[in-house]
Amino acid sequence: MEEILEKLSDPEHPLWSFLPEMTNEFWAAITGAIVGSVIGGLITFGIQRMSLKAAENERVDTAKDRQRSLGYSLLFKMVRIYSGLATMHNHVEECFTRAREQGHGHLEPWAVLLPIANPLDKVHFANEEMAMLLSLKDNNLFNDLVALDSVHNSTIGLFRMYGAERGALLEKLPANMTGLVGRISLPEDQAQHVQPKMAELNALVTDTRKRCKKDYDKSLDVLNRLNNLLNQKLELGVSVVPR
Repeated sequence: MEEILEKLSDPEHPLWSFLPEMTNEFWAAITGAIVGSVIGGLITFGIQRMSLKAAENERVDTAKDRQRSLGYSLLFKMVRIYSGLATMHNHVEECFTRAREQGHGHLEPWAVLLPIANPLDKVHFANEEMAMLLSLKDNNLFNDLVALDSVHNSTIGLFRMYGAERGALLEKLPANMTGLVGRISLPEDQAQHVQPKMAELNALVTDTRKRCKKDYDKSLDVLNRLNNLLNQKLELGVSVVPR
């Protein structure tokens, strides 16, 4: 036993040279595990960041695509509004021009303006379209455009009402026709009965004529500005500006 202890007390004994080697390997293993964990964590973090960035880019692209879709929809509706107001304005002016050229410029407005044969369809802006336009930060354009669908639709309503009221009046008026022009002769008592309705229709025609001109000019201006804004902000790359 003493011999064994004496041998172990010798610093040169193989046992003591073996322990440091184990110790170095142990710490190397620990260090490697730590470094490996850190590197693995950094790789995982990097992958997560790349995934989040890709998801964010996808959301941005989706939002832009949605904006463009709303831009196309709004522009199409604005074209329809402009076209409708232009049709009504041109119809009114053509009626008065034709009457003047045919020597009937002296006729009362209700006798000059004919109803529109094929009523136009109404147009309605969607809330999402208005929100998209508002996000483009052109407040003046937004304020000028936001009520144009109501203006367009109410003008269509005026023409429908005018056609119905004028038709009801004509049913009460016997006329001697020469082509498309009729000559009306009424006893005084009957004339007094229909004159208030004629005056009402004359006022409606006069007001509608002024309104059509004003709304047509405004719709043309708004369409130009909207087309330019959407091309600038959303890169639609389209031109629908009337020539």
